[in-house]
Parts: sequence; C-alpha cells; structure tokens
Amino acid sequence: MKLPKHLHNTNSWLLPVMRCKIHFNKILTKNKSLIGKEECAPSLSIELIPKSKEKSAYFTLFYKYIKIIKRWHLIQNKNHPICNHKYRCLIHILLGFIKRFLAGVLIQMILHFTTSPIRFLQHPILFFSTLYKKGFSLGKFLGFYSAIYRLTSCLLRNILKYDRPEHGLIAGYLAGFSMIFYKSSTLAMYIMGKLLESIYFKCAHDGKVPIIPYFDSILYALSTALVLHAAVVEPQAMRPAYYRFLERLTGGYFSQVNRPLMDCYGVSSSKLFPNYKLPSINK
Repeated sequence: MKLPKHLHNTNSWLLPVMRCKIHFNKILTKNKSLIGKEECAPSLSIELIPKSKEKSAYFTLFYKYIKIIKRWHLIQNKNHPICNHKYRCLIHILLGFIKRFLAGVLIQMILHFTTSPIRFLQHPILFFSTLYKKGFSLGKFLGFYSAIYRLTSCLLRNILKYDRPEHGLIAGYLAGFSMIFYKSSTLAMYIMGKLLESIYFKCAHDGKVPIIPYFDSILYALSTALVLHAAVVEPQAMRPAYYRFLERLTGGYFSQVNRPLMDCYGVSSSKLFPNYKLPSINK
C-alpha cells in the first residue's frame, strides 16, 4: 500500500513530547537515544579526575595527554546559556552526527551479514563492495537526523533567546527530511503508529478521551482483517515480504485463490497470477 507523501515527518509531532518530559512509550526512549539526551534534559557536568605525575619513560606522552584534555575542557563552554549541552554548539552537532552515523553503519553491517552469512564467508570482498554500493544509507539517515535536529534547536535557542517544546516541532520537521537517505515505509509507518499511540495515552491520562477496554485487541483484529483482505483482493499492493509470510503461514493456499473472478471490480486481483489455473480437488 502506498505511503502518504509527508509521512516521514511524523517525527516532528513526536519530538516536542520529548521536550515536555512526557514518557508514555518506548518510542520516546528510542527517539531520545537518536537526538541525544542533551536535547531532552540538562546534561551532567564532567569532573576531571586529577592524576598524580610520576617520573617514568612515558612522562612526556602523559604531559601531552594532559594538555589535550585541558584544551578539550576549554571547548566545553557553551555558546549560549540556554543550551543544555556540554560542548559548543558546533561540537555538539558534529558529535551527534558522528555517533549516530557510526551506529547506523554498524547496524547496517550486522543486518547485511545476518541475511547472507555464507556469502560473507565465501566472498568477503564482494560482501563489503555490496555494502559500499548501498552508500551506508542507514548511517547517513541517523547522522543527518541528529545533526539537523540539533542544528535547528541551537539556532532557535540562540536567535530567540529562549527554549520551548514548540521548537522540537520545527526541528523534528526539518530532521524528518533525512529519510531521503533511507526511504523505509515500514519505519515511517511504525513511527506514525507510535505517535498516535502516545497522543492517545496522553489524552487518556489527562481525561480528555475515555479508555476503551480491550482496544489493543480490537485494533489488532481490525489490522489483521485488513491485511488478509488485501492479500486476497489486491496482493500487488502489499509488500512482497508480507505476502510471502502469509503464503508460508497458510501452506501455499493464498496462491490458490481464484482471483480472476474479482478482476471485474477493477482491482486487478490476478495481476501477480497471469497463468492461474484452478487447483484440482482431491476426493
């Protein structure tokens, strides 16, 4: 099924919730790890532990190390008193990009290895070349997502001289465009679903909407019915992985449905089965 055009920016509605310190779902914790805890709550200061100087062959190297630590401590002064992060805004943005980019590359390598472990063991060079051709899309998505969000937040704080949860709406909207590097409809639908779930629980907590008993079971039943209906009437609109899963789950019976009978409704039910033949009935 086709994805709405601007669905990738559903995160822009979720990120102001992070600013308000409202934690109703695990998705908030995942977003917190993505944009950085500095954008959600004040960070803790780092105290340097003094080390005693010992005369040894490595004293010169140790002295240079202390000088580097002192220089690094100098850039911990932030540009604006409203910013909660430890370092200067530019360092804060770069660190967010580097950490998330490396995490995304590592995750993509693990996923790529688990899908074809034998290929990796037999042809390791081909494995890495295939991974390189994909352009580390997940790493770029996570890196630019964090960097754009932090950049926008710092700019708004420095220009307007105050910080509000509404800034997360603007920063999240702009950060959502980083999904051009990793166009995953599954991820976008998951974020949108969790966003609606968080809004519902927030409204239920405030008493604005009633709590419906067994709502999760009802929603699961309706979702399952929708998927099964699409698999029969319009299988070409489904993701191939979903349909293959249903085929394995039903023992291949989904492919035996007489879909040419439903072509008269204009939904092209038999598009994936041009050479369909009625199965023989075993007596």
